[in-house]
Amino acid sequence: MIMDELDQSAAAKLFQSFMRFRRVHWLGRTSTGRKPSDIRVLFTIRRGERQHVNGLKVSDISELLHVAVPTVTQLIKGLEASGFVERRMDDEDKRVIRVRMTKRGNEEIVRARKETLNSLNGLVDFLGEEQSEQLAALLAQVCQYYDDPQQRLAAEEARG
Repeated sequence: MIMDELDQSAAAKLFQSFMRFRRVHWLGRTSTGRKPSDIRVLFTIRRGERQHVNGLKVSDISELLHVAVPTVTQLIKGLEASGFVERRMDDEDKRVIRVRMTKRGNEEIVRARKETLNSLNGLVDFLGEEQSEQLAALLAQVCQYYDDPQQRLAAEEARG
């Protein structure tokens, strides 16, 4: 199905909404000017450190973010230059490099989390509590649909 500007089907409207949402930058730059991609990497490293106390490999971060290793490598270089992360050799396997948060990186995460919550609370104020709950439920269903191939298959079969 080719979507054109005259197509007013529900699928076309969803497509247009998703494209617009991609450009919204709802996870905007932090007060320090960090890009959303940097913040996502920092949050990923922080979460990963709970299971990997020595830090994560770049390939682990790449897998968690569903982004190519070279892309993650470039992001890590920038974050390291800014003092948010550090790279160290693995204690057991010297060929492996581990990425860990620094104190400054942890401070940036706290700042980014606060700014994100402020932004989302502003959205709740704008939409209202009820519509915000509905939006959250709908987005959860969207994720479920795209994460579960069985859901998609069942929907396609029902459509004929």
